[in-house]
Amino acid sequence: MKLKRLEIKGFKSFADKLNLEFDDGITCIVGPNGSGKSNIADAIRWVLGEQSAKSLRGAKMDEIVFSGTQTRKPLGMAEVCMHIDNSQGKLNTEFNEVEIKRRVYRSGEAEYLINDSACRLKDIYDLFYDTGIGKEGYSIIGQGKIDEILNNKPAERRSFFEEATGISKYRIRLKDTEKKLDEEKQNLTRVNDIVSELTNQIEPLCEQSEKAEKYLIIKEKLEEDELNIYIYDYKKAKEQVDNIEGKEDALKKENVGASDKLLQVKSDKTKLYEEHNKVKEEMENKKRELSHLELEVERKDGETKIIEEKINNAQSGIKELNERKNSLLDALKLKQELLSKVSAEYKIILSNIEKKEQLLLLKQEHYEMLDTATKDKENDLENIKTDIADKINKSYDLKTEKEKLIFVVDSLKEKLASLISEIANTDKTALGIDNEIIVNKKQLDLYLLQKKNVGDKISELTNKQTEYAKEIINLQNKERESSKDLSNIRSKHNVYVDMKNHHEGYGKSIKTILELKKNNEIKWKGICGVLGELINVNEGYEIAVDVALGARVQNIVVDEEKTAKEVIDFLKQNKHGRATFLPISSVKSNERKSLAKNILLEAGVLGVLSDFVTCEDIYSSIVDSMLGKTIVIDNIENAIIFAKKYKYAYKVVTLEGEVFNAGGSVTGGSISSNTANLFTRSREIEVLKVNIEKLEVDINRQHEDIKKVTESKQLEERELIIKNKELQNLEYELVKIKNNYEMIERAKSDSLEKNSRSTLEKASIKKQLIEIEEEIKYKEMKVKEVEENIEESKQKIETHRSSLDAEKLSKFNITEEITTIKVELSGIMQKNTTGKEEQSRLEQEVSGIADEVKELETKIEGHNVLIDKNVEAKKLLIQKIQIEKDIIIGLSKKTEVDGKTFIDFENKMKVADEEIIELSTKINATQDKIYKLENSNVEYKIKMENIEEQLFEKYKLTYDEAKAHENDKFSYNKAKESIREYKSQIERLGNVNLDAIEQYKTIKERYDFLVYQRDDIQKAEKKLEEIIRELLQAMQKQFEYEFKEIDKNFDEIFKEMFGGGRAHLKLVNEENTLESGIEIVVEPPGKHLQNIMLLSGGEKALTAISLLFAILKLRPSPFCVLDEIEAALDDANVTRYANYIKNYSKNTQFLVITHRKGTMEISDYLYGVTMQEKGISKVISVKLEEVEG
Repeated sequence: MKLKRLEIKGFKSFADKLNLEFDDGITCIVGPNGSGKSNIADAIRWVLGEQSAKSLRGAKMDEIVFSGTQTRKPLGMAEVCMHIDNSQGKLNTEFNEVEIKRRVYRSGEAEYLINDSACRLKDIYDLFYDTGIGKEGYSIIGQGKIDEILNNKPAERRSFFEEATGISKYRIRLKDTEKKLDEEKQNLTRVNDIVSELTNQIEPLCEQSEKAEKYLIIKEKLEEDELNIYIYDYKKAKEQVDNIEGKEDALKKENVGASDKLLQVKSDKTKLYEEHNKVKEEMENKKRELSHLELEVERKDGETKIIEEKINNAQSGIKELNERKNSLLDALKLKQELLSKVSAEYKIILSNIEKKEQLLLLKQEHYEMLDTATKDKENDLENIKTDIADKINKSYDLKTEKEKLIFVVDSLKEKLASLISEIANTDKTALGIDNEIIVNKKQLDLYLLQKKNVGDKISELTNKQTEYAKEIINLQNKERESSKDLSNIRSKHNVYVDMKNHHEGYGKSIKTILELKKNNEIKWKGICGVLGELINVNEGYEIAVDVALGARVQNIVVDEEKTAKEVIDFLKQNKHGRATFLPISSVKSNERKSLAKNILLEAGVLGVLSDFVTCEDIYSSIVDSMLGKTIVIDNIENAIIFAKKYKYAYKVVTLEGEVFNAGGSVTGGSISSNTANLFTRSREIEVLKVNIEKLEVDINRQHEDIKKVTESKQLEERELIIKNKELQNLEYELVKIKNNYEMIERAKSDSLEKNSRSTLEKASIKKQLIEIEEEIKYKEMKVKEVEENIEESKQKIETHRSSLDAEKLSKFNITEEITTIKVELSGIMQKNTTGKEEQSRLEQEVSGIADEVKELETKIEGHNVLIDKNVEAKKLLIQKIQIEKDIIIGLSKKTEVDGKTFIDFENKMKVADEEIIELSTKINATQDKIYKLENSNVEYKIKMENIEEQLFEKYKLTYDEAKAHENDKFSYNKAKESIREYKSQIERLGNVNLDAIEQYKTIKERYDFLVYQRDDIQKAEKKLEEIIRELLQAMQKQFEYEFKEIDKNFDEIFKEMFGGGRAHLKLVNEENTLESGIEIVVEPPGKHLQNIMLLSGGEKALTAISLLFAILKLRPSPFCVLDEIEAALDDANVTRYANYIKNYSKNTQFLVITHRKGTMEISDYLYGVTMQEKGISKVISVKLEEVEG
């Protein structure tokens, strides 16, 4: 096994792709500091799985990606690929050549590959276990590793020596085994918890199961006695019905005669009543009119009184308003006199203020004029002083600038000579670069065109692949949905068909009869079938038909009584129970003829229930007899209204299953849908069959579509693979051409830019020289001007100072006068404010009083108008009252005449009423008796129906089937007592969990299974513990042996390297060799050291090198990377170090990064790392054998 090749791209300073080929022997990598030599060792460590950015001499992992330079853009990815020759099979893989690749993107994403197949970091670690190669192994040693080996604590050296002694693979297996053992212990804990929980459940469930079985035995006995009670009650009710119907017929005949006579009397009374009402209506109309007029007179009297009260109130108001007006006029006169006096005083004050303000204004203007003049002269004086200072500074600056310009002229002349020489050299280089660019440009354009064509084709194929994939997924989803729907519908269809074939929902005796016909149709051809299967119910009416028929849905239809007798005989002989039969020859129906037409027009009535059932004509009379007099109504509210209106004479059912029986009883509540399903079963089977056929066609079509699309996708995929390979080849060639083209372009660009810069700089320098010389002359002239101006400014200062002093004195005197005027003006202004406020207050009071007087005059005028209006209204009301009183007298006389006529009609009607009451009482008495008998009859019939319904609901038996359970020795009282006892026993049992029987069985099976699992886990736990013991023994044995060998080799090599002395490896805790730290004890010749840290840098390096060679002597690594580990050695020790590497290179391939000449001399191959372009490492290679040859 050996390292064949290392490929680096975008890693640290390697911006361009780098291929390093390695052969047997020693390969040295040399180069100046900072050129990127150690980045090659870092690349090897990184591709082998190094996760620490610090170990790679960085802060963050994304820093290893090439970050760009001034001329190069940053890359988005770093990649290192290591090729290893595994022809000897040392790596645990079937491949003869292994390629390990690692990539990291600037975004943080990373990936590992082995032979271009994605893998985990763990897979790479596993591949190199026990080879000495790896980020923690002894095959990659740098200067930092030297310090780490010697400076680490004894416990921290442990992992290095485990790799060296070859027990790291056992350590990994030990950790995996301990992890499995921990998982098994956790599994055992979980299983024990579940077993413990199930143990707590089993005992109670066992008790519940036994209780449930006991309950079922008692319940069976209870049901037998209850069935006999129902049969006994049914027979008693039937006897009562027959007795009541005889009495009812006799009373109905007696009632017919009395009803006829009552009708005649009522007819006579109706005529009297019409005439009586006519008179009554006329009389009441007159009374209403009279009452209305009397009320109107009273209302108008009240209005007259209200008007008189309004007139009096208005007159009082006028008086009060006149008094208030006079008072206000007196007050107004006094206020106006006071206001005239205040106004005169205010005018005198205003005149004084105006005079003082004018005088003040004149003085202030004089002061401001003097102040402005003074400030101007002071400013002029300061400006002159500042100007003198500025001119002195300017003179100095001009002289300094002149000296600088003279120095710049000398420098520019030197630079100009240099540029002329440089431009001549650059022109020669540019000619050669242009020819290279033309050749590369043609090549690049050709490959780019080819790449574009291939790329377009790949994009087209990729888009098609995406579309195909989406189409396949959609088709597969549709196919899955259709298959799922088909499976569900088939299951439902099979259930319905199975239920129909096995007559689910029918009693045992009914099933027996239907099976009888099925097995011998010729013999039993007279059996037509069960009623529930011979009729079809309209959708939505299933529940209504179900509750109306009740147990009768299981009646057997036969052709005649003879067939019924034969089947009954068969049931008796074979003890198959009982059944009710409906012979077509004997069952007739007249139910529809007795229904009045107006019944079907009532609110909510949907019709007669038989209208919503279809069947063959031969069975129509049976359907009419069962359902022909049952009314179906939409809801319970309308059913209640209907039943009350027709005095509970008809049986009524609602769509939701409520039943109003004839006689008044009501049945309702929740119902089972089992029977209703009997009516919809056939319909559902046909619908499901059609749906199944449709779905099967859809699935076949979808399957064919998927197959076609998949075939098209596979054809396109093959073409896409070919095009991708073609694109990769083109990209590879393009990269090479682009790199070359970019290098030439950069060279040309640099040359042109340099030439352009030089030419521009040359012209610029010449221009600058001319400008600077002119500038020097200008500066000399300016200095002379400035010095002359300074003398003139000094003379102006003396003139300004004398004038300024006289003006400051005048300004002070005016200030004193202004202050005196302001004090006098302030006193006058105070008086002015007080007088103005008093004048304003009086003006507001005068205005307010005048407004109030006007308002009072307006109110007085309004009151006078109101009085006149009310007096006129009063006269009109008195006239109307007199007219209405005359009408009231006439109406009173007419009302007296109508009253006498009304009393005559009242007497005649009273006689008719007495006769009607007598007849009605007689009829009602008879009718009451009939109703009571009917109610009793209905109650008994309902009782019989309830018994049938209870039998069917509780036991799924008809009355005839229940009779099969009749006990000849039955005693009603004993049965009642037994039922009470059975119920008492059930009650004493308490809550019975019937599911407990099955639950106990299920939990018991689970408990037994888990106990078996627990035993298996305990066995596995013991086996893992045994494996751990074996691993520990093997690790200890190998570590102790190989540690002694390394110790022995270390001492020998140390003595050879140092020319004497001794070296020893020591376990800190010899009793626990597998966990003990390791101390390194060395004594160079002539020294007795207490601490390894006291060694010099060179001694430390030579000690670590001795230890490395001691390990390699025992366990040679396939290849070894040494990064400047001999840097601290002197030349003599470097020679010893180099000779040792030469000796070991027969078994180990060495990659040595070095600066030392002694190390380079023993190398077989030499790579030089340079940084021609700042920040970018380049490598050149030399085979020394060829050079020497």
